Amino acid sequence: MIVVHFRVSMGLLVLLGGCSERNVQRENVEKPKAEAPKVSADCVRGEPEALLATRSMFRQSGPHEALETVDTGSPIQLVIHHFGCTHYALDFEFTFPGERMPDPHESIREAAALVGKLPFKEGNRKAMEDVVSAMRRMAGDPYKQPLTMSETETLTATTPALNILRIRYDVAL
Repeated sequence: MIVVHFRVSMGLLVLLGGCSERNVQRENVEKPKAEAPKVSADCVRGEPEALLATRSMFRQSGPHEALETVDTGSPIQLVIHHFGCTHYALDFEFTFPGERMPDPHESIREAAALVGKLPFKEGNRKAMEDVVSAMRRMAGDPYKQPLTMSETETLTATTPALNILRIRYDVAL
């Protein structure tokens, strides 16, 4: 298992959601696209919103949680799990074809290249560029833990299965 931490610019803080505890339910109903995110008294961030402008299916999966399934245009599958409030996170879960993914240097480099080509909403673009840059640095030394991006933001890479790479963007407000 690989664990690496990164931190990202504050511009993304309002747009991303999740806390370090995750209880993702995969059988969910899609959130209506016209509905604006709701801000609740118990969640500073409000409800999560899609990161991508196009090429994804965004579904609310519970209070303060969502799944964004991305059409990557490649054999690598990507699901983004949004979760949390004051302490929140995004899990970018890459499923590589076959039984095993490439070595961590290469798999993280491929994941960064894939994320770098995605059509993020304008408000998310700069922060996601920072995440991609940090992923590229991580690929050079995937076992160095943590890789810090700011005082409040980290990015962690783990391998929950032989063909899955999970990159967690974690924010503590």
